[in-house]
Amino acid sequence: MRGRLIAACVLTLCLAGSALGQGDVIGMHDLSPGGPSPTQGPRPGSCTYCHVPHSGNGNMAPLWNQKLSTAAYTTYTSTTYKQQANAQMPLGSDSGLCLGCHDGTIAPGDTVLFGTLNMQGKMLGQDNFGTTLLNSHPFSLILPIKDDIDLVSTLVQGKTADPSGAVQLIQGNVECTSCHNPHVQSTDKLSMNFLVRDGSNGQLCLACHDPTRTTANGTTTANPLAGWATSVHATSPSKVAGTAGYGTYGTVTANACISCHAPHNAQGPARLLR
Repeated sequence: MRGRLIAACVLTLCLAGSALGQGDVIGMHDLSPGGPSPTQGPRPGSCTYCHVPHSGNGNMAPLWNQKLSTAAYTTYTSTTYKQQANAQMPLGSDSGLCLGCHDGTIAPGDTVLFGTLNMQGKMLGQDNFGTTLLNSHPFSLILPIKDDIDLVSTLVQGKTADPSGAVQLIQGNVECTSCHNPHVQSTDKLSMNFLVRDGSNGQLCLACHDPTRTTANGTTTANPLAGWATSVHATSPSKVAGTAGYGTYGTVTANACISCHAPHNAQGPARLLR
């Protein structure tokens, strides 16, 4: 009886999330038997690998069932970077929940309610970021965000420049869920990486970065992104093969920023260059 009640409650939660999220298609995050993920567990129902209606991880807002990582992280830095990141994600933060699987210190299926599930297969190496995050875009910053010439002016006020409203700061901060929606893998049909919106033409990057800005903190200063909007990187229709490793969108213009920069798994920390 208890098992049926849990299943019914979780089904209700999943259906509610689907209605609110306009399509809960979790793709690779479906760890149930026969799902698309290379890592699969024994339990039916994709929701319960991360969420439970009762007896989850304390008072975590999303009714969290996966054990939490307590790892400390080495985060992005460079000579021009002015923010400061948390070495250890606050427990229960959006990014902390993501890293519960993606930092490799806790195995997927290590749940609170069901114990450690017998999982088959393993997570793809590109999705296991480890605890050294020097080659990933910074997130979970120590607030307040510091204004800078290459950032949109509204960022310090907690608002991105994304006209669709999909790219958002989470409680005023850049988190994994600013760019990724863990419940919908293919909002972007070409880059199916759980993006919150179509990322072609640099739209995700331009939600927070402004190549046209000339003044910050009351001072006119050089913008390192100046000229990008009129450069061939933003305007060229030249075709690029997906196998070249410079983006998945097919042209130089559509690949935009990701022609040269990788938000994750960059070759090194300097400017996240490919």
